Amino acid sequence: MDSFESSDLKDLEMPLPLQKQIEAGKAKFVRIDDESWSSVLTELEGFAYDARSLTFILHRAEQPYLLCLVGERVTNAQWAKASTSVSAFLRENFNRGKAGRPKDLVRYRQAIKTRRTAGLLKEKLPVEPGEEKKFYSEQAYSARVGKSLRD
Repeated sequence: MDSFESSDLKDLEMPLPLQKQIEAGKAKFVRIDDESWSSVLTELEGFAYDARSLTFILHRAEQPYLLCLVGERVTNAQWAKASTSVSAFLRENFNRGKAGRPKDLVRYRQAIKTRRTAGLLKEKLPVEPGEEKKFYSEQAYSARVGKSLRD
């Protein structure tokens, strides 16, 4: 399966309102061409998809991801009620609802990598000499990441 990123939205099959959301940086669109019907996503859709409902998929990776399959007969009212489920997911997995700043995944992954390598933490932190304030900030962040990994 080949993959590439394109900023040209003209050739993709999507409605104009979605194009506007993408251009504003508020949405993303991924198209998967699976002509052989052999991808994991195709298998997942085969047993999880329902035209009249929303199907939530929890992917536990370096952090939990919540995916949603939307049936073509799902109503706006169903979407609205689903927001409470999404908020509950955020509370349970990130200790917060919609409020607050989203997690910086690049920094989070780096902190996990740093904590898992051998050696003293203060020697592994990505801070230049003479930047004590940043060092203490990174040390505190690394400690919070470590605590979240233990929980």
